[in-house]
Amino acid sequence: MFKSLFKKIGFGNAKVDARLRNPSVAQGGVLEGDVFITGADDATTIDELHLRVMTEYKRKSGDYDVTESVEMARHKLFDRFTIQPREQRSIPFAMQIPFETPVTTMGWQKVYLQTTLETSAFFDPNDTDPIQVAPHPYTERILSAVQGLGFSLYKVDCEYAPRFGGRYPFVQEFEFKPTGEFRGRLDELETYIRPNPNGVEVVFQIDRRGGFFGEMFGTDESYNFVNLSAHDLQNPQLGTHLRNYILQRM
Repeated sequence: MFKSLFKKIGFGNAKVDARLRNPSVAQGGVLEGDVFITGADDATTIDELHLRVMTEYKRKSGDYDVTESVEMARHKLFDRFTIQPREQRSIPFAMQIPFETPVTTMGWQKVYLQTTLETSAFFDPNDTDPIQVAPHPYTERILSAVQGLGFSLYKVDCEYAPRFGGRYPFVQEFEFKPTGEFRGRLDELETYIRPNPNGVEVVFQIDRRGGFFGEMFGTDESYNFVNLSAHDLQNPQLGTHLRNYILQRM
C-alpha cells in the first residue's frame, strides 16, 4: 500500500539526469550531451522524453516587475518505451539552440536546459542544467561596432516586448550610454540584435535629449530597424555606416 502511495506522489519513480558535453555554446549553436535514465523499483513506462531550452524575461505588472519563463526550443528525444527496474540507460543528443537565445556571458541572464520524463506518475521527474550562451559572431560584430562609436555598454536585460520579439514575447536589450561624440545629444541607445544564418536584424531605440516635454510625450524616443547581411557585417566601414544611420535618425 505505502509503496503504491509513494509512486503516486513521485517517490521511487524513474530518475533523469542530463549531462552537457558543451555547457557553453554560441547563439544558434548546437548543444550536445547525454541523458541518463535510472529505472525505479518497478518497470516504468516512459511516455515521452523532452529537452527544452528555457529562459526568463521581465514584464511590467502595475508598479512591479514580474519574471516569466518561456520555452525557446523543444526537442523530443524518445517516444514511448519501458525501462526495467533499476535499469540504467544513456541517450546521446544534439540540438540546435535558437539564434534568438539570450546571451548570458554579458550581464545576468538565465538560460537552462530542462529535461522532462513524462510518465503516468503524479509528478513528472525533471532535471535542469544551466547553459552559458555566448554572442553569435554577428552579434559580436554589432556590439563591437557600437562600442567603437563611443558608446559604453552598461546594462543587458530581457524585457517583455511582443512588438519586437518575433517568435518570442521578449527581446534582449543591450543598453549603451554615450561617452563620445553623442554625449550630451543622446540619453542612451538601446539595441535589440537578432542574428540569423544570413545576417542580422538590429533595432535601435534612439533616446534623444528632448527635455521635459519630449520625455512626457515620448517624442524623444524612436525605433529604427536595419537589416545587415553577412557581407555588410564584414565591411570595415561598418562602424561609419552605423554612425551615419544614427545621426540621420536623431
